[in-house]
Amino acid sequence: MVDPRAAFSQAEQARFDRDGFVILQRFLTAEGLSLLRQSVDAVLAEKDAGADEEWIVNLHQVLPPELNWMWALATHPLVLSMVRASLGPHVVLYASQIHRKPPGGSASGGGGHLVPMHQDGGGDVRFRPSAQTAPTCPITSSASDMCSRCRTLWLPLDDVDASNGSLQVLRGWHTRGRLPLRQIACAAELPAAEYFARYHVFASDLAGITGAAVPARRRAGAGAGAGAGAGAGAGGEGGAALVGAANGRDLAVYRVRAGGLAMHHPLAPHGSRPNTSARDRRVLILRYMARRGRATDEGWARCHRGRGWFRKEALEAAEGAPPPRPADVTPRLPPSVQ
Repeated sequence: MVDPRAAFSQAEQARFDRDGFVILQRFLTAEGLSLLRQSVDAVLAEKDAGADEEWIVNLHQVLPPELNWMWALATHPLVLSMVRASLGPHVVLYASQIHRKPPGGSASGGGGHLVPMHQDGGGDVRFRPSAQTAPTCPITSSASDMCSRCRTLWLPLDDVDASNGSLQVLRGWHTRGRLPLRQIACAAELPAAEYFARYHVFASDLAGITGAAVPARRRAGAGAGAGAGAGAGAGGEGGAALVGAANGRDLAVYRVRAGGLAMHHPLAPHGSRPNTSARDRRVLILRYMARRGRATDEGWARCHRGRGWFRKEALEAAEGAPPPRPADVTPRLPPSVQ
């Protein structure tokens, strides 16, 4: 599945530490890319009409063990080496996601949502060790811990750029800490805010926060010093709508080939525009955190097949760890979380 030439070097780690994100243009083999595309398309084909194709989450908890391709990807040695470089030797997978933005104007709705610039964090999870490891200690998922001990991997199954809703990140802004949240300005903004609140996505307030977080020589123009696959100031009109003209110079737009891989810091403000192209945009997302502390609440996910809900759990991710037993699906959420 993974290209044997793919590697995560100290230079890539240094770019991540500096910019808050890093991109590997080579990750999957052609066969691995084809397998994951077929697997994702099969999930999308069988999903219930009410399931949101931008938020098919924790699929690794419901796939049968013998066909759990999401778990195989999440526990690959190269993937684990990337997150362990920042988080330490013991990590847990607390979320996986299919995020599709169909081509603009397609019969399936077209384009997907405009995802506001936001930082990751929030939402508690329960730790369950793998069958091969003993639980030395569970994890904590408080917001403060999530800031420093969480990493998100972003794997596009289609070529991505600004035109088909690629990820846009404010380079270097992960060093600014937790930003204030944007307040809803009018009733017209309420539906979008409620939609994203379901998924713990809250827009950051970038108003009044300006000035580059990185040296000016790295903001000279598209692709200048951006590292492979990201263009500085390349967001165009769409980028300005996400971050404002004053911060557009810090904006990096992912330009990644299908089968590449990116990783970003939870405090790096990021978002995406709708897919306005005639091309698809299918992405797999994996979220990890370091295993420490204590968890309090698990949260629930909707089964994409429409049979109900299952409890989300964080699972220890290690090479050779067997896939988890499929989660129990209940037709209704408990009254306490409805």
